[in-house]
Amino acid sequence: MKKIFISTTILILVLVISGVILLYYQPPILDRGDRNIPEGFIDHLAFAWYFTKATWFEGGDGREESLVNFARTVWYRPILSERIFNVERDDYLGLAHQFESLGLDREAALLFSAAYNQGGNEATSVRQMILGCAGLGAWDEVLRISRDVESLNPGLKWRYYWWGRALIELDRAPEAVNILRIAVARDPGIADTHFQMGRAFQSMGKAAPAEREYLRAVEISPRHGAAWKALAGIYTEAGQGEESSRAAQAAAVISPPISAHARFGSDMILLGYEPTPDRIEGEEKFSFDLYHQILPGPSRTITPRVRIKSGRFQRLITLDTVTLPETSPGENRVARVEGEVPWNISPLSSQLLIGFLDETGQPLRLSGSRDQEYMIGSVDVAPRLFSTVSDYPRLKEVIGEGAFDLRKRTVLAEGSEVEIEIEEANRSGAVGFISYAEGCIAQPLGREIARIECRAADGEIFDFSIRLGVETADRWLESRAPGVARHLPVRTFSSLRIEAEKSPYSIYTYQGVLQFPEVIDLRLLKLKYAGPPEGNWVIEAIFLMDDS
Repeated sequence: MKKIFISTTILILVLVISGVILLYYQPPILDRGDRNIPEGFIDHLAFAWYFTKATWFEGGDGREESLVNFARTVWYRPILSERIFNVERDDYLGLAHQFESLGLDREAALLFSAAYNQGGNEATSVRQMILGCAGLGAWDEVLRISRDVESLNPGLKWRYYWWGRALIELDRAPEAVNILRIAVARDPGIADTHFQMGRAFQSMGKAAPAEREYLRAVEISPRHGAAWKALAGIYTEAGQGEESSRAAQAAAVISPPISAHARFGSDMILLGYEPTPDRIEGEEKFSFDLYHQILPGPSRTITPRVRIKSGRFQRLITLDTVTLPETSPGENRVARVEGEVPWNISPLSSQLLIGFLDETGQPLRLSGSRDQEYMIGSVDVAPRLFSTVSDYPRLKEVIGEGAFDLRKRTVLAEGSEVEIEIEEANRSGAVGFISYAEGCIAQPLGREIARIECRAADGEIFDFSIRLGVETADRWLESRAPGVARHLPVRTFSSLRIEAEKSPYSIYTYQGVLQFPEVIDLRLLKLKYAGPPEGNWVIEAIFLMDDS
């Protein structure tokens, strides 16, 4: 009964909306000609259907489905494009990227083609149109654009390559051979042009010229994995086992240990990577080999970033810049990337997500998705104690000259603890922390976050509790987010004004001091997290206070 009620409700809404908006009819996004009344009614019926579904699923778990349906409403009611996508209704290239990101491949391909029809014949634009259509498998549109482009400026010199490639994908191999011969004559040093010509010959049943072209491809680029695999196949069919084995081995050598296939923007295809570390311990670098292919285009650089994500906590590792030279597609390239591991990573099992920034600092979008990152694995982060080279800024100014900075910092989370040994004899009246808690949503005043065990030289042990609102407080104390603990802050050490989700607020570090009943010779500190599983405790500085 519930399903019948929902279906009936949607149908009624569709009919009502259809009747109202028929008075304000506009043709679909790619149709600027006259439409008759039956066509107009069908268009608006479709619009009303998708608009109703989009509104129905808006919010919560149905957000992605809602976006897809809103995109379809733009198709039938282009005046909504700015409101929904912040893209002008006649910006076909911008709309093509939006539709492609939502998995609406057919509509995206038509929009890429329409963008070309608009007169977008600049090198950068045509490149995006061709790559966009090729990525969607719209080879008829690739053929039309690459064949029709007239002004061959330097940015369009791949015209004949794409023309021939499209003919191959459309099963027109004899025509493809003729066009690819022009591409070879114009630029004989492109390995993939020979590879594509080999594909054309092979589809025509001409093994000998196919082998010749594949060999030429690997001669130009020994890292052309697809050409090596094609050669292995030809040799296998010919009964040349030894040659087939050699070609297969050559392909295996340049293949990533862990395969992936993710296209980022108009720049590169991620092929895979070597295994990432299973565990992060200590103050080390994070590094691995990145296997990728370059999409045709000018020389450029990109910057990979690895995001380490543990529940609500995430930190970025910015890796070395990767240079993408102007080169042939199809070549398997390897880049060794590394970066410094941030100290304030939560010690939990974490996901590893990789993304890339272009030369302007903008993230490259993952093709066929609204995401900008690709998951490459997981890693365990050990509780780590980091050393600093100098005292914590303003420590003595705020705490007093008697404060002695141990120059240590760490992050603790569920099930983690660290120990700090103090080798030199000292006379301490208290131990202090500059710290804050994270992720402790809606925790009450006095909630225990951690425990500190202090051991003196004579073996005496002092056990302290670290409590919210007493020795430390939640970092997001002034956040406007609902459910955040609203208790008063403890002794504020410093604050920083930041913006998150367009709402500025302050974050704080807090000073908590644990007083000993008498002056002791402190030799060991054991810090152990005791808070809620979704939280952690960030200690930016640990200091001792003398007996003065």
